[in-house]
Amino acid sequence: MKAKKTIAIRQIIDESNRLLETSENGSVPLCLLLETILHRTGNYKGYNNVYWLDKGYELWVAAGKPENKDAFYGPEFQRRYY
Repeated sequence: MKAKKTIAIRQIIDESNRLLETSENGSVPLCLLLETILHRTGNYKGYNNVYWLDKGYELWVAAGKPENKDAFYGPEFQRRYY
């Protein structure tokens, strides 16, 4: 049986506070906190952009698969984690 990975609520609070204190505009995307938690618990398996998954890939293929995919990824922090 695979061992469960846990993280203390205090660690989540402390990490949230650290990210909020060091961000330039006083807030930080949820994805940064989520990635920190996933990495520390050994559960990070990557992510993909929602727009890319929903329609960006198809638009990129229709455009002839240009080398620069930036226009096809969509908003940076709209992510789906694995």
